[in-house]
Amino acid sequence: MNALVADFSTLTANDPFADNVGLRIFFSDQAWGSFPVTATADISSLTLTQVSAVPVPAAVWLFGSGLAGLAGFARRKV
Repeated sequence: MNALVADFSTLTANDPFADNVGLRIFFSDQAWGSFPVTATADISSLTLTQVSAVPVPAAVWLFGSGLAGLAGFARRKV
């Protein structure tokens, strides 16, 4: 099986508020050889917004209660 290797070594973003940002990626593979891919993004406007609080997911509470139950079970066995 041939592995596809990518090199993300060239990223041009000198000024984050510049008009465009470029990214050049070089892919190489034993069967295909190497070929570059170039992408350019134009930034016309940038909006910064206030960060809002995000509630803790229910999985965190369930995981915490499971850990507490295991700790209580281990304590009871000893």
